[in-house]
Amino acid sequence: LLVLPFSDLVLPTKPDLLMVLDEIKDPGNFGTILRSAVAFGLQGILYTPGSVDPYSPKVVRSGMGAHFRIPLVQADPDEIVTLTAGTTLYLAEVQQGIPCWQADLSKPVTFIIGNEAHGVSQAMRNLSHKNLLIPMPGDMESLNAAMSANILLYEAARQRNA
Repeated sequence: LLVLPFSDLVLPTKPDLLMVLDEIKDPGNFGTILRSAVAFGLQGILYTPGSVDPYSPKVVRSGMGAHFRIPLVQADPDEIVTLTAGTTLYLAEVQQGIPCWQADLSKPVTFIIGNEAHGVSQAMRNLSHKNLLIPMPGDMESLNAAMSANILLYEAARQRNA
């Protein structure tokens, strides 16, 4: 067994790009989101109570080392308000909202991704400023949490690097 020091990763005091995972239960989704978050330059992930343990073996495996590169903070809605101050909170929505490529994601933003089965909780809905839509011209009701997060992260990175 090898033990390595684990330095504390902290959220920036003036965040520019964050994500809230609201009661994400699937370890594969959580880990995949972590991996993509690092790839696309996310500054931190907040996760609500009731989410899967981000250090469970399946999350760590699917995260592929992302845990060592991004701050992970469990936070309740009141703490989320404080930690995301200065950002626009965009709720990923299935049926209505601004198409993600029409929203200005080059400014400080926080994305809210909801539970796989029940969507975003009412507490998080109450915090959001705007709804974001991922238009799907095909005949599919929704995407899973990781796919939705990945698309939004890509779009934010595209707008910021254009």
